Amino acid sequence: MKRKSLIKNGMKVKYVSTVEVCSHSSQEDLLQRLLTSDKIGALLKGLGVSIRNYATGAVVPNTLWKNLGYASSRLCGDRWKRYVHPEDSALVEAYDRRLCSGEADTWSGEYRVRDKDGVYHHIHHKSLVLERAADGIPTLSVGWDLDVSDSIQRIAAAGAECELQERRFHESETIRTAGAMLSSELDPIRAAERVLALAARVVNYDSAAVWTFAGNELVQLAFRGSSRTNAGRRKSISDAAFSSLLELRGPRILRDETADHPSIMEIPLIVRGRLEGFLEFRSAGKDAYGTEEASAAIKFSDHAVVALANAFRYQAAELEASTDWLTGLPTRRSFMSNASRMEEAAPGVSFSVLMIDIDHFKKVNDSFGHPVGDTVLATVADVCRSAFRTKDLFCRYGGEEIVALLPGADAETAMKVAERVRSKVECLRIQDYPAMRLSVSIGVCAGEKGVDFRDLIARADEALYMAKESGRNRCELR
Repeated sequence: MKRKSLIKNGMKVKYVSTVEVCSHSSQEDLLQRLLTSDKIGALLKGLGVSIRNYATGAVVPNTLWKNLGYASSRLCGDRWKRYVHPEDSALVEAYDRRLCSGEADTWSGEYRVRDKDGVYHHIHHKSLVLERAADGIPTLSVGWDLDVSDSIQRIAAAGAECELQERRFHESETIRTAGAMLSSELDPIRAAERVLALAARVVNYDSAAVWTFAGNELVQLAFRGSSRTNAGRRKSISDAAFSSLLELRGPRILRDETADHPSIMEIPLIVRGRLEGFLEFRSAGKDAYGTEEASAAIKFSDHAVVALANAFRYQAAELEASTDWLTGLPTRRSFMSNASRMEEAAPGVSFSVLMIDIDHFKKVNDSFGHPVGDTVLATVADVCRSAFRTKDLFCRYGGEEIVALLPGADAETAMKVAERVRSKVECLRIQDYPAMRLSVSIGVCAGEKGVDFRDLIARADEALYMAKESGRNRCELR
């Protein structure tokens, strides 16, 4: 033993800093004192140590089994195995056979044990065989049991939280990516279709739709999936249902037992505080939608509504730029662009062209004033609109001229359409000016396959000149 001293306040003060090298005999002495202590049994039990004799079934359980609510008498022999979880029974039996057969003297593993209240605990167990009988059966074995339920629950909770955070991260990234993809689409119908396609990454559904409003009707911009509940592109609803929809400001989860997809979730599309429509998701699963699904859908809808609003604004701007303010007919620029696309899409189709001009239009303006002239021009445009087919292209070409492109129409058909327009205009009467008489001259050109529509317009214009030269109020074919 080493001793040290120091001088403090003029006095020598002794203190001991002992570095004692324990001899083997002193270690043995301490161990012997421990083993002979009357508290060694309680110590071992408290540390989770149990003792078992497989030959007699005798057992000294540790305090863990007492805390689970079982007396020693209920644990003798194989009785303790009754409390092992059914899914873990095979594991425990296997380890027991290895110890009893002499195949192994140690075993370590985890299994679940039921307490007296029916709650299962996760137990980490180790066994060590100390003695065996002549037949190899363990007569003295010790085991260590540790209840690790709290640790497993904490690990599971941490894993679940990690999984939740990872799911939220991926969901956020998916929604952010979807928002970037949506912002590039400027056609409302295609934007709505893309919304539904991208929504599938965020919300599980069997069918989905984008709805908007037109008066007291619902208009379906896009639909994805298959369901007999799909009512088509337009749906009339009651005033009460319509009022209820207008009040939609948050997600609404419904159930319709009569539908193929009874679980329904509606997500409002709100622009500057105004409800412009809603997303409708349907699922065949029972109670498929809840708070988590609604939260994800709302985050996604923030991007969807921006994309749809942009598409609607772009469409309105395009419509304004491509529509003549007076007649409501397409502009010349819009007509030429659409005609080019039509010609490219149908290279083998022949076209006919009508060039229509209001006779003596300058005299109308000079005699009755330009406002009346505007009314005449708009009225003649309405006549043309009613005379043409849906697939025909027409526009206000300039001044009082209207041009029409008729795909697939031969000379005979084109002349019949022209004569129908001429006859209707001749019968027109302008309110407040009953004495006014109107007429149009029409130049017609029927082309062959592969002829450029611009050449047809030029030739129709020549035919129009011939009609005027021949007395007006007539149709001339070139």
